[in-house]
Amino acid sequence: MFRWLSIGLVFLTLLAYLAPHINPVNFWPIAVFGLLAPWLLLANLLLAIFWVLRKKWLLAGISALLLVMGIDYWPQIGVSQEEPGHQVLSLNCHGFIQAGQVVDPQVAGAFFAELKPDFLCLQEYPFSVKDSKRFAEAIQASTGLQHYYRDKNGGLAIFSRYPLEGGHGHFFANKANGYLYADTETPHGKLRLFNIHLQTNAISTMASKVSKEGDLQRKETWLTIKGMLTRYGRSARQRIPQINEIMDLVQKSPHPVILCGDFNEIPASYAYGLLTAQLSDAFAESGWGMGSTYSGPLPGLRIDYILHDRQWAASSCQTQSAPFSDHRAVSATIHIK
Repeated sequence: MFRWLSIGLVFLTLLAYLAPHINPVNFWPIAVFGLLAPWLLLANLLLAIFWVLRKKWLLAGISALLLVMGIDYWPQIGVSQEEPGHQVLSLNCHGFIQAGQVVDPQVAGAFFAELKPDFLCLQEYPFSVKDSKRFAEAIQASTGLQHYYRDKNGGLAIFSRYPLEGGHGHFFANKANGYLYADTETPHGKLRLFNIHLQTNAISTMASKVSKEGDLQRKETWLTIKGMLTRYGRSARQRIPQINEIMDLVQKSPHPVILCGDFNEIPASYAYGLLTAQLSDAFAESGWGMGSTYSGPLPGLRIDYILHDRQWAASSCQTQSAPFSDHRAVSATIHIK
């Protein structure tokens, strides 16, 4: 039985390792296997230990080889240092909803003030004019980030300690998924700040249903799982042209760039490779551990990032749970090399 388990695990793991190299526009199902990469690594580790205890050295060696091949997906061991720079904070704030109720704006303001950002990028920001104004005022009063940019009443907002200019926004199919960017002059030079929310996977409700009510003996459960994975793969395909559009703007930027946001993509993905071919990932550079940013029904996923121009460097990066969101905030100190 365990031999067949090893064979199946080898096959699944190799498919996961292929995910970053195959464009989901051409073949989206492979992206689903990349989603499983962290769990497949854990399974290989446990199986390697099992085979060592059984003194099955060949099988243990195969599992160990798969672990080495997946070194890019191991927990990060970045180097955090004390360096002066810009404190950047990004969070999918989930509409500031906790237990089905919108939280007091002062609670949100106090949360952000404790993290002391110079720049704050929020996704799933409240759409209504009334709520957005209330939260903007509370955040500005608590953090001192007096400069604020939002476009077309969409679900993206940028707060800054320094004046913002030349703001531009674009939304894809709705007012939730899209990007904003604005330029700002800082004591360390001029930069262009992007706030991004790429195509949503929209599978959390289905995943929650499976985890709470799913019975693997029932056909309905497997149909739900199939629908969830299919939706993820198709969303991955939609994100590729969105990323290409953004990276075209990055290349044309007259200033160094910082990209913040909910990318809905994991490190074991083709999309992540497109982004990090030109930009550095602050967490990979100076974070520690898995860096999970999503705490919903599919825990353990790192889908929120702070990416930066390679003229800059990250001296620290960490995540922080937010009481009003199913995402964790990502904060990083970015400085000139």
